Amino acid sequence: MGAISGMRECMNEGTGKWVSIIVAVGLIAVAGFGIYRYATHSEAESVIAEGHKMWIVCEACGHSERARLPLDQQFPMDCPKCGEPKAVGGQKCVRCEEVFARPPASVYQCPKCKAEYRAFRSGAGGDPEP
Repeated sequence: MGAISGMRECMNEGTGKWVSIIVAVGLIAVAGFGIYRYATHSEAESVIAEGHKMWIVCEACGHSERARLPLDQQFPMDCPKCGEPKAVGGQKCVRCEEVFARPPASVYQCPKCKAEYRAFRSGAGGDPEP
């Protein structure tokens, strides 16, 4: 107990008191900066920077792959395999796993198994109808 009471006296008097105040103010400043950085960094900025993964299908060579693309990607784009500007957004069928070019219609079917899809918004894939 003697060491603890000696440390307590040092922290409450003279230079120890000023050191304690400076340390406390420093901790508050670091915490405030962390809160400020968290509050000003939006999740939307992260999503925009990362883009999103989606299926693309080349209408020239038939190549399909899942690729990370910017949110503002315009189609058709250059095919990663043949280089032709014929790659469009694709859809992978949840029933037969066929990857096909997604048509612009809001209701469309898998060309292989005829599962029907309804887009949630323009250009987005939906779930097949039961």
